[in-house]
Formats: sequence, structure tokens, C-alpha cells
Amino acid sequence: MPTTMSRKKEQVSAARDNPIRLRVAVADDEPEVLAAVVKMLESLGHEISCTAATGRELVDHCLATTVDLVMTDIRMPDM
Repeated sequence: MPTTMSRKKEQVSAARDNPIRLRVAVADDEPEVLAAVVKMLESLGHEISCTAATGRELVDHCLATTVDLVMTDIRMPDM
């Protein structure tokens, strides 16, 4: 099993070598889940264009700007 240091190097390398950088909107009503998804996507080299805690926030953001990918919880407040 790799050490923490080598895992971090692998993540940085994966982000640097990823030629596709997506603008991602992420929504979840649980802050811990939201933070974990954001951290994972950033480590892969993607740009987080928005984080939202409700469905309405997510929809408003997506109507106002262009995103490549939306990652959301299935059951969200306000939807």
C-alpha cells in the first residue's frame, strides 16, 4: 500500500497529466459529502464553478453560467 506522501504525488501527477479540465457544479446538502466531492474533483484537475447546498442554488447557478458537468445528490432541498 502506498504511503500518504506517494499518494499525494500521484494525485498531483494525475491532475497535471489530465488534458481535460471540466468546469463542475457540485451540490449536496451534507457539507462533509460536498467537501469530499470537491476535494476529489480538484485533485483530478477540474475547476469547481459552484458549490450549492440546495437544489434552487444549483439551478440558479447553472442558468447564470456555463458548466460542463453537474454532480448532485438525488434528493435535494427545494426540489
